[in-house]
Parts: sequence; structure tokens; C-alpha cells
Amino acid sequence: HSTRTRLLSWITLALALSAGIVLRIIGWRYRDRLAAYWLTLLICAAVCCPSPSAEIAGGAIAGTIIALLAPRRSLLVRRRDPPSPVPGGSTQSFHLGRPTGSVLIPCGLVMAGCWVAVSLAQETPPAATPAAPGATGEGLRPPVLFENTGGSKQPPVAPGTRARIFVPVDETGRPSQTLPLVYVVPELLAKLKEASQSAAPAPDWLIASARYRAVVGGQGSVSLQAKFRVHVLDNSAGRQIVIPIPDAVLAGADACRIDGKPSPVTMTPDGLGFVITWSPPGAAGEGLRSPVSLKNTGGSEPSVAPDTTSFDVELDLKRVGSKTSSGGGFSATIPVIADTSWQVELKEPTEILDVTGGRGASTRTADRRGIETQCGATSHLDVRWSQAAPETKPAQLDVSLLQTLDIRPSHSELRFRVRCEPRESQLDFLELDLPKGCLLRDGDIRAASLLRTEVLTAADGLAKLRVTFAEPQRQKFTVDGALLIPAAESSASVPLPRFGLTRGPGWSVSTLQNWWWIGAAPEFRLEAQNLDSELLGNLAAAEFIQEWGDSPPTGRPQVVFQPRDGETPQFSIAPQVARRRALRWTQTGHIGKRHLDWTLSAKLETTQAPVYQHVLLVDRRLQIETISVRENGAERLVRWSEDRARQNSSPTRVVIFLGDKTTGVQELTLTASMTLRQGREVRLPFVRCEEAELVDARWELFRDPEFDVDLILPRGVPAFDTSDAPATDDGPLLVARYQIADPDPKTSVKVSSRHAPCTARTAAVLAKTDARGWKLTGQLWLTPQGESPRRLGVRFPANVDPARVRVDQAEATWHDPVDGGRRLDLTLPPDPTEVSVTFDVVIEEPPRGDWELPWPAPLQSTSHEMCLVATPADVWTPLVGTELKPDEAPGWADEFLEERMPETTSALYRLGAAPVKLRRHASTSQVEEPVVRLLDHLLWLTADGGRHGLTRAFLSQTRESIEFNVPDGLHPVALFLDDRPLPMPAVMEGLLRVPLVGGGRESVLVLIWEQLRPQSEGYARTERASLPWPSRVTVSRSLVTVLPHRNGLVIGRTRQAQTDWMDAAFDRLEMLLDRQASLDNDPRAAAANRELIDELQLRVAARLPARTTRASAALAVRLERWNRIVEMINGLERTNTGDKRLVARPLSYLEEQFVDHPQALRTVATAETPRVAFWLVDRRGLAAAMALLLGLIVIPSLRKMIRLDWGEWLSARVTVSWLLLGLVWWFYLTPGFLGPLMITIATARAALHRRPEVEATSTIGED
Repeated sequence: HSTRTRLLSWITLALALSAGIVLRIIGWRYRDRLAAYWLTLLICAAVCCPSPSAEIAGGAIAGTIIALLAPRRSLLVRRRDPPSPVPGGSTQSFHLGRPTGSVLIPCGLVMAGCWVAVSLAQETPPAATPAAPGATGEGLRPPVLFENTGGSKQPPVAPGTRARIFVPVDETGRPSQTLPLVYVVPELLAKLKEASQSAAPAPDWLIASARYRAVVGGQGSVSLQAKFRVHVLDNSAGRQIVIPIPDAVLAGADACRIDGKPSPVTMTPDGLGFVITWSPPGAAGEGLRSPVSLKNTGGSEPSVAPDTTSFDVELDLKRVGSKTSSGGGFSATIPVIADTSWQVELKEPTEILDVTGGRGASTRTADRRGIETQCGATSHLDVRWSQAAPETKPAQLDVSLLQTLDIRPSHSELRFRVRCEPRESQLDFLELDLPKGCLLRDGDIRAASLLRTEVLTAADGLAKLRVTFAEPQRQKFTVDGALLIPAAESSASVPLPRFGLTRGPGWSVSTLQNWWWIGAAPEFRLEAQNLDSELLGNLAAAEFIQEWGDSPPTGRPQVVFQPRDGETPQFSIAPQVARRRALRWTQTGHIGKRHLDWTLSAKLETTQAPVYQHVLLVDRRLQIETISVRENGAERLVRWSEDRARQNSSPTRVVIFLGDKTTGVQELTLTASMTLRQGREVRLPFVRCEEAELVDARWELFRDPEFDVDLILPRGVPAFDTSDAPATDDGPLLVARYQIADPDPKTSVKVSSRHAPCTARTAAVLAKTDARGWKLTGQLWLTPQGESPRRLGVRFPANVDPARVRVDQAEATWHDPVDGGRRLDLTLPPDPTEVSVTFDVVIEEPPRGDWELPWPAPLQSTSHEMCLVATPADVWTPLVGTELKPDEAPGWADEFLEERMPETTSALYRLGAAPVKLRRHASTSQVEEPVVRLLDHLLWLTADGGRHGLTRAFLSQTRESIEFNVPDGLHPVALFLDDRPLPMPAVMEGLLRVPLVGGGRESVLVLIWEQLRPQSEGYARTERASLPWPSRVTVSRSLVTVLPHRNGLVIGRTRQAQTDWMDAAFDRLEMLLDRQASLDNDPRAAAANRELIDELQLRVAARLPARTTRASAALAVRLERWNRIVEMINGLERTNTGDKRLVARPLSYLEEQFVDHPQALRTVATAETPRVAFWLVDRRGLAAAMALLLGLIVIPSLRKMIRLDWGEWLSARVTVSWLLLGLVWWFYLTPGFLGPLMITIATARAALHRRPEVEATSTIGED
């Protein structure tokens, strides 16, 4: 409604401008006060109201300002100077040109505003607002019957010229039924009146319909009963009604009746008709029908004027017909009446009974003794009957058939164009043979003078289409149509449809052309059977289109031909086979520690036919991880399926479904992996595309530096240049790059570790150095195995300083840290016996939880014996190990332990498998009961009064299930456990029982819910929100965050315990730190929890004040709490997951709109009161109150300014007034040229016009 809103704003501008100018002209004493209050009210309305109302208020503001800025002298009535000149010899001062104005300027402003409003109102196209029928806004369609090409002045309408007539129409474009008149120019109206006066007068009576019933006697005599419906248009006097029926005599004395009563009748002077005398009702004392008022009911009966009398006239006549041994007949001349019907009855049944000369359909009776015919407006009829068909000359008809057949899998569409030309005859109807089972839709048959179409079904099930014409066809005519032929389920081929002109006994048809255009959709290929190859090239598509004429068929035909008589070609369609070309088909393998990563990168080009999917044959050993199909930078993959139901030796068939059909170039990427075992020969996998041509195919193989790869290649495989392979052992190394003709490389590999196997023994001493400092000193002995070992490997934690590691009897090489570890390669001498590695690491005691020692791990070790001496013995103990007596130390560690055994109380342990973890004695207690570490409720409000919430429960020591108390009106929507969706159970009696399937020791349960409420009234109201709460579970902490909608403001209740963003963040951090200590056995969860801790720490640190000079007591307590949390975070160690892919981002827990939103309400809830109460204030109410307060302050100032009388001030400064008016017009009334014109006038006046003297003195001197 933008156009209507703009129109209303213009109307308010014009009204405000007019009212302001009128008040200034009449000089009302309270106009300044009214203007001040009026402007304040409009400004408040523009601020508080929505957009349409604000625009209307802006129009009123602009009109008021223009009225205030108009110069005062332009509003005064012009006063003419007296005609008397200045008296001679006078020395008095006179006003020579008193500046006066007129009302032309304000009237011009109002007219300009109205003109712009009308211009904007007409921007909407007329078709967008159709007029309702019968309303005053009914459209007048220009030219309908006549056309006038003259100018604005209508010239006299000369005979033979065309004039313009406007006809009111309704919304459908038809002449209006409620406004039965037209509009013409005056000259044409005068001509029409003159023509109507000189025309013949209207008749006194009319015959509306005629019904004839002829009964043929045994000797050929005919008894004819005629019934006419007569309307007398003027019943003021009697009338004589003439009915012309020659060659007929009256049957008796009462042969004429009017409404069933006898009436006198006489013959016309020429004997060719009858004259019936009718008297008005009451004239002769007979009770004839009184005048009636008939209304038009929309049927076929014509409307009758109020003074019209209607009655029925019946005549009983006799006439003579011919009678022969085989039949007979008679002819009749009757009045030409549009509504005429004949009924003929014979004494005996006859084979042939026909009525010719009529224009309607004929129907034989069931007993074969009569016929009924709708004659129409005809004057002569011939009735013939006989027992045998008469010998008639067949009608000659030349026919040209043009047919198009579009074959589809479900149906075929047949379009035809039949051209017929009768020779020495005429056609009232045409019959066409239809294919079996075809469908004919309404409006599919088109022809000139078409009356109706009907489908006739014969006894053998074949159908015919009868096309009946309104007028007999004597010249060449055309019939167009379309048929739908459903596909047969039992046959895959489509025979050429049986279609053509019906060859009846009365027609002699000569077929000049019978051309067929056979086509199919571009996705299908057409195949022909039983079709002579010589017929395929005898017609061209261009010739067919030229012969068809207007609206030719579109598309490319696959067959254009003219069949021979007796041939029935058949056609079948098959999907077009798409041509796929693999422009690039690159398979890349990466040999890792335990698996082979296989990646396919391909570029597929599809031509000839669009495809909806790609089929890949993937080696059965590969486990597919991801598939991507991109075209023009957009992802086209919808889904993919994998079929592994075949034999073990066959590849897996993977079907990739695309979002839409395509014939372009697509980028295909597939990633998969398979397990590898070192020392065994493994054949490389492959991925090939089904029905694709390879243009450029190759494969590449990389390896990790720790492994050696032996290739077993087939013969004749060309290798690519490998000069771009990395020269160092820091990353994946290129093994080979080959070009192949088959996607299957047929290559085997044998993977072996680059480090020789060995046996390892490690002894270490853990001693305390200070309050939190510890020192781990140890030695590792490696004994190589196998023939001619070359290299050994040891993996240290990344925090081990290589400078504090000493190696004997080997050359040491350190690698950069990778995945939290650092590898040490030991190059052995020619005849190695044993290699020792001594390490010394200074570490700090962790704040809580288990403690993993930086223990070395030899690579490719067959056995690893470890022992540890811990001192003091009452603080830390190994998780996996056996305590030994001092005299039970292994012999290989005696020398090392004697040198480094501390004097304090210590304990000796034989350790199990790495990694080595210790546990503090005091931390052996476990939580037996389930606990909710933090119950975090996030609640956001909507403008319609509804609520949406999200509840996160951080569970510890979870059991099989947990129950929540669900308040009334709260509807759970979704459940998630550790980012995995759970099925939503039903709420039974206010309890929601959630099964914790697959949950660990520490889990996160997320419940999403909603609470729909009707919108409450009022700008400020109290809201209470009940929250879901776990039952029979201890809740350590709870937080509630409420976020208002865009126009709302949330204020906490005084009785509700509130907290700020800093305390809420500290509670979350402490909960995450407590949770981190229990996630040591789950590397992925520990890494995700640590990421949450780091992110929340950064957010809190960014919002804390950088420098605090005078901190309050509450802030000092919070800062002390923050320092303790930071110290605990710094004491944590990074969790090493061993695989970066396992460290995934957890579910979004730190939403900025809740954690950092400045207007969010943060509070707590308890199990006793699991609800939150707050005040919800509408900002729009506050804005209205502030605007009202501002108005109360501004009103006195506006009144004071307006009392300065802008009119007086602007009267002396005309240039400024024009400039201000131009600016207001330009800024608000755009588009329009009046604003720039006013600014131009003001600039010209300032530059060229000098202010004239207000007074002048004329002095006449003495002689």
C-alpha cells in the first residue's frame, strides 16, 4: 500500500497547508499557540507511530512548515493605489510602490501539491486496479467500434468516417450488464438521433418462437399443427397478425385459437397466409391475457417491455404430400423465425426419414416412426421418407492432413491440422477417426464457424469426433486440434495412431497429403520399426513447417515422412546415453602408520544428454568418508548410496545423486581409507567411473617419513617427473607418480618401518625439588634386532628439552614437534650392540587430576620394561604398576638406581604399558551419586508473547536415565546428548524421562523447549517463567539468562537473586575446570572442554577493566576470584588426542547473544523455586513517554519562536523565504521540479535584485 500511503500523505499536506494559510489570512489571535501544539503532536506521532502513519504525519508537518514560512505580504489582498497623482508643489513624503501581495501564491502552492498528489496516484498502472461491475469506476475501453484520429476538438462526423465510442466494461472485459449505455462525441450523437428519426418505425407485434407438428396419414395427407408465441408491443389498440404459410388450408371451424380459445381468422388477399385479429384485453369482453412485465433471467427468452402482451396462437392446417410405393414426402414454406422446431410423425416405421433445409440437429424416435429437428432461421423445409436409401451423388472432398506426434514415456501428444475443400457441395459437419483410448480436452478443437464438438462411440469401441459448424462450409476451411494418447502398459512400442477423416457413404474423400512429424523429448532417442528407409528422407522439417503455416511445431523432429497405405509403423523411445569424459582422473594415496588414505580428484564432462547421477565402482576394501560434487563453485551433491551386497571380489557400486540434471563440467572429490599391515604385500585400491571415457588418468603415492615403501609395478607404465618431491623428511614424501590408461593401477606395495625393531628398558627417578617442582631423571636402553639395522626411533613429549637428552653410541637427529610429540632418530654404527639415552626433565605438579609423566616411547619396540622410583612415596602412585621391595630391583637398572636413588623415603614400582600416569593419594574418593555440575537455562522472549528456551545440564556420574519436572504449558522440542540427537520421549504427568544411552562419565544433556502464550496487553507487565528442573539429582550450580525481544526491556524483580555477567562467567569457568579433571580418559572430550575454557577466558579477560585505581569491595573479591581461576587454568596441560581429527568443536555453548548481551537478565534458580520473575517493559511505551516529555519542554520554545511573527520577518527578506520554501519542497516533496525552481528564483533575487527604497520624497522647486 505504498502508493495509497503516499497519496494520503499528500492529502494531509494539502489540508495542513490550506488550514495554516487560512488561519494566517484571517489573523486568528490563537494561531501561534495552535501551531506550537499542532507541531508537537505531529512530531510525537512521527516518532511513535509505525511507518505508514509516520509518513502521513510527515506530510502534515511539511504542510504546516510551508504555511509558517510563506511571506506575510503574499497572503494580503492586493490594494490598488489611488489613481490621483502626487499633487504638484507638495513636499510631503508618499509611498511610491507599496509592496502588496495576493492569494495567488498560496493558491498556487495548494494547486501544486494537489497536482503532484494526482501525478503520484496515477503511477499505478490501470490494469492493477480493475473496476467492479456496476460501480461508478467501471472502466471505459477506448476504441471499440469507431476510431477518431482528430485532435482535441471533435470535427463533425462525415458519412463513412470512423468515430470513437466508449463502452463500459466489467472486470472480465465484457460489456457491463449494470450500465447499459455507451458514450459518444456530440457530433456522432446528433447523427445517430437523425438516423433514428428517419428510420422505419418499430413493429407493433413480434413472433418469438414456432413449433410445428406434422402427422402424415395413410394416403400421404399431412395434418399440420402450428403454435406461435406472439408479443404485442403496444396493447392500446387491436392488431392484425399475419402468419405467411402458403399451400395450406384450415382444418376446421375452430382451426385458430388464441391461448386455447377460438379466434377469427381470414386468408390474406394473395392467399399465401393467414390474418388473425387480436383485440386488447376487455375490448370485446373476452378474458384474454392481461399485460405482463417480463424480466430477463439470462436465458434464451428475449426481454419484454412492461407494456407488452404475450399469448400463444395455434393453427390446425392441412396440406397435400406425395405418396409412392417406397416412400413419400412434402415441402413446407414457413416464416423465418430463429426459434423453430419441427416434429414429423408417420403411421408406419420407415428406414429413412430425413428433414433437409434445417440448421440444427435431428433426432429419430425409438420406434423409427418420427423425427424431431431444430430448424433455426430457415424458410423452406423438405421432408422425405422411404424404406431404402435414395441414390445420391457423394460429396467430393479434398483433404490435407498434417500431424505431429510427440512421444513420451507416459503418453503421446497428437496435434493435427486438417485442411478440407468441398467441391460442388457443402458440409454441415465433419467426422474424424480417433485413436483408441485418446483423451480430448475442452478447447483443443479450433475451427472457423465452430458450433460444437462431440465424441461418438461405435459398437466396436472405436471413437469418432464430430465437428459441427454453425454455417454450411462451401469453401476451403481448416480444423486444428490436439489429442492425448496414454501409453499402453503391455507394449513398449507406440504404433502410428489411427487418425484421419471418416469415409462415409455420402462422401468421396481425396487425400492430397498425409504428413507426419514424429519427435520425442531431448532426453530420449526414437527408434522406428516397420518403416521403409526410403520414406525417412522424402520430407524435410522446413518443408513441413512451411506447409503448416502459422503456429508451427517447435523442437527438432526425429522422423518426418508420409506413410504408404496399409503400413503401420511403430516407434519406441529409449533414454539417451549420456557421454561422460573424465578430463582429469587423479588418484592419490598416502601411506600412514596403520592405514592408507586414498583420494580421488576428477573433472567430469557430460554431453549429449543430461544426467541426474554418477556411478562409481570403488574398491571394496576402501571405507568412503566424504564425497563432494561441485559445479561452477556450487555443491551439487544431494546424497550418495553404497551397494555392498555383491561378492567379495567385485567392487562396491556407489551411486551419487545430483541436485538437478546437468550437462556441464563437474569437480568430483572422494576421500576414503583402508587398513595396512606392515611387511605384507598389498595391492593398491582403485576408483573408476561407470561408462566414462578417460582423457587424463594418473595416480600418485606418498608416504610418511617413518616408513619405507617397495613398489611392484606392471610393465609399460610411464612415470611422471618427481622433481617437485620434498627433499626433507619433515612431511609426506612422494613415492611415485604414474600415468595410466585404466583407473586400476594394478600395482602392489610393501610397507615397512624405517626404524629397526628393538627391545627397550627404561628406569627413572621422580624426586620433589620444591613446593611444586619435580624432576624426572631416567635412562633408556635400546637393543636393536634383525639383520643390519640402520636406525632406531624414540618419541619424547614435546615439552622435553633436547639439550637435556644425552645419547651414547649413536648419532642423534631431532624432528620438529608434531601432534604433541617430538621424534628422535638414532643412526646406528655398523655393528651396534646397545644404545643408551639419558634424559632429565623438570616438571610441575598438576593442580588436580591424574598426572602423565613425560616418558619416552621407543618406536618399533618388541618389548619395553619400565621401573620408577617415586619420592616421597606417600604423594603419587602409578595407576598401572606393581610396587617392589628395594632389593627386588631388576639387574639392568642396579647401576642407574644406585647412583640416583634419593635418601628420602621412596617407593619402587614396576610399570605396565605407556603412557605412565600417576594419581595423588588424597584424590581417591569418587562421587557415587549423579550430580548436575551446572544447570544453565537460556531463555529468549518473542514479540508475540512466546518463549523459547534451551537448558544445558552438565552431568557427572550419570546413570541410565534422568527425569525432568516439566511445568504446564512447556513443550519439549528436541534432545541432544553430547551433540547427538536423542528421540523425544512423551511427557507423562509432568515428568520427562530421558534415557542416557551412550553417555559417558561426564556428559552434556541439551533440552530445547518452547512455551507459547498469548500476547499480553500493556507497556509494562510482570512475567513469570517456570523452568524444567531435574528430579532426585543434586544440582551444584544453576544459571538463568533471559534475553528480551527487540522492542522489550527486561528488569529483574527485587526478590529474585540476580547476578552479573562476571559472576556467571566465573561459575561457568569453575564448572569447566572441575569437569576437566574427570575427562582424562576421554581425549576428545577433554580437548573440547579445554577449548571452551580458553575461549571463555579470553572473553572475560577482554571485558575486564585494564587498570583499576579505586576498586570497590565487590570488585576486589571478583578480581581475587579471577586470579585464582587463571592460576588453575595455567596449571592445566594440553590434552594430546593423538589425532587432530578427533578434536572437534563441541556444541555451541558460548553464544554471544546470551553470554555478552548487555541487556540480558542473569539470575539463579533453585530446586525449591524453579522459576524466574521479571518486569517486561515495551520500549515503544518509553519512547512515547520521552517524546511527550520532550514536547512539554519544546512547546514553550516553539510558541516563543512563532510569536516573532515569521510573516513580518520574511516580508523584509523575500529571498530567504523563497529559499526556505524551496528547501522544504525539495527535501520532502521530491519528485518534483518546483523545489529546484524556487531555489533558482531565490538565488537570482539575491544576485540581481536590489531592495528598493521604502519611502521616496518628491520636491518641486520654486520658479
